[in-house]
Amino acid sequence: MAAPRRISPGEQPMSASPSKASDASSKWLWRSRPGAAPRVRLICVPYAGGGAASFRTWPAKLPADVELLAIQLPGRGMRMGEPLLRRVEQVVDAVGPLLTDSPVPFVLFGHSMGAILSFNLCRWLRNQGHPLPARLIVSGHRAPNLPDPEPPKHHLSDAALLDRIRRYGGTPEEILREPELMELMLPILRADFELLGTHAYTSAAPLPVPLLALGGADDPNAPPDTIEAWREHAAGEFSSRIFPGGHFFLHTEEAAVLPVIAEEIAKVRSPAAAPV
Repeated sequence: MAAPRRISPGEQPMSASPSKASDASSKWLWRSRPGAAPRVRLICVPYAGGGAASFRTWPAKLPADVELLAIQLPGRGMRMGEPLLRRVEQVVDAVGPLLTDSPVPFVLFGHSMGAILSFNLCRWLRNQGHPLPARLIVSGHRAPNLPDPEPPKHHLSDAALLDRIRRYGGTPEEILREPELMELMLPILRADFELLGTHAYTSAAPLPVPLLALGGADDPNAPPDTIEAWREHAAGEFSSRIFPGGHFFLHTEEAAVLPVIAEEIAKVRSPAAAPV
């Protein structure tokens, strides 16, 4: 949901420049270490209201041979002038092809909305016959087959939507009380909530990808039992970890979360780095 640490909507999300592989990838994939020869990639998909900037502190805290690529969705950050996307399928159809030619193994990570997008990206890759990520890490979202106990949020009034964001925690009150910032952020949040609220889960075979599910002990949107329910979506290896904190535990408990992610990455490192 809304980011607990926010930069201005036009600010570049990472200190590094975007990938130069193509015009399409340079818009969608922001790279942490351009020009490096990584042994593994960590591809991060943001939560509702977030963007590539949501992961800007991570590269310096991950091993040096890990290249972080973060998905930058339209309508925010350096893509502020572009139309917002309101359907899961729109994001998957745009991002999926960009994940098909990684020269090294990659781990796919998504938090909250990003978990649902990451899960569906894996399904898209499988359905299209492309290599799957070496590992999938989902975070802060109940298993996709479990319905949202709350009614759709994108129909709420601005005031009601702000109240809902307050319940999620992680966003300072001074930000919520800043009219100009909220004028920019509410349409983004509303579009992201529409993306989630209109997505219909369809049953399919479990993914043949090792799956790690992360959750916050006090997250009202994804309590621990709903995190454990991701198990049925993994054909093989599955594990889960619950951290202290609420919905934004990945930020409040970053010092504990990143070592767990690094452990997963260590399991899939390529034996030799490939040039990018």
